[in-house]
Amino acid sequence: MARFENWEQEKKDQQAPVEFFIHDSEGRAMEVSEHWHDCMEFQFILEGETLHRINGHPCLLRKGMLLILTAGDVHGSSYQSGVQTRTAVLKFDEAALEAFRPDRQRFRYLDRFMDRGQAVWQPDEAQQRQLRIFSEQLGREQQRRQKGYEFMLHGLALQLTGYLIREGMLEWRKEEPAAAIGPELERIIRYIEENYMQDIDLRQVAGELHMNYSYASRYFRKMTGKNFKEFLDFVRISEACRMLASDKTIAEIALACGFSCPQSMTRTCRRLLGQSPSALRKFRGREAAEEAQKELHAEI
Repeated sequence: MARFENWEQEKKDQQAPVEFFIHDSEGRAMEVSEHWHDCMEFQFILEGETLHRINGHPCLLRKGMLLILTAGDVHGSSYQSGVQTRTAVLKFDEAALEAFRPDRQRFRYLDRFMDRGQAVWQPDEAQQRQLRIFSEQLGREQQRRQKGYEFMLHGLALQLTGYLIREGMLEWRKEEPAAAIGPELERIIRYIEENYMQDIDLRQVAGELHMNYSYASRYFRKMTGKNFKEFLDFVRISEACRMLASDKTIAEIALACGFSCPQSMTRTCRRLLGQSPSALRKFRGREAAEEAQKELHAEI
């Protein structure tokens, strides 16, 4: 069962919205339980191999391969005994990219919904060399922490992102500004993001916006590649996952996010993330309890 890692909270203790480290299994058998967080993450395998689970799908990552995870992706990994696996891991706030697409940021969820992209890549030799250079530069800045290193880390993260976009390993839709999606789709998206907590469907939205229902249905699928219900569920579950960090009950969260009942939210969450809301919260709560117990023992 996956746990939620609140990177948004963790980064408050950092001076830059970027975290870089080298994960080394040291040849030991290890399990990283399934989890998800609210940041973007790149993992580049420097040495060895690891079995990953990404949104419920197993994938073997070997030396030279790159894993790109977006906020909300559920992932975990297994490491074999006797195989030393070293992975360069970069986490950063996706909001850092919004400055480069101001025409899209007025939509809270559209980009994530449409731009999931491919998760695992096998870079060629030249690309692997460049990724190693980025890893070395990030590692030096993180380790030395010289004056201005926060800005250097941030800059290197943006450079790496730009390189991945240029090499076709990361999707980018800057060439398709919001105006290009059409005013009709913009009105539908806006309505959903402002009213997802209500009991709405496409027929109602079309009526509110004075659009033909059949046309609106075909138009939405043509422009996004998905149907209206898929996007509505995506928005609701995204909001529900954010609220799991609060003290609200599962029933209260379900109601606040527009689900007819907690069971409906649970079914949708399992379908999209492979886990139930209570399971996500349970593991997060267990970790918090363990940390509190450690602090208590330390004081004693």
